Amino acid sequence: MKELDRISQGYKDIVKDTDTVKFMTREEVKKIPKYKTVTYAWITANYREEKANPYQIRITVGRNLIKYSGLITLTTADLITSKIL
Repeated sequence: MKELDRISQGYKDIVKDTDTVKFMTREEVKKIPKYKTVTYAWITANYREEKANPYQIRITVGRNLIKYSGLITLTTADLITSKIL
């Protein structure tokens, strides 16, 4: 949960916040103007005991609802390029 606390509004004096995301109630979501897009977050938790911090949280946002005019894909290197590097 530290990751969620870190990107949102923090948790007491334990985790410093970055205020990157804001969690909203259903009532707050209903008041959002129609010209704005609301998306969702898919949160997954994993436990890997071999890691220093075994509790891992990953967040993926609803990509199908995000409107972005720039490049949204990354090109990959072929096998020859990766061998040279």
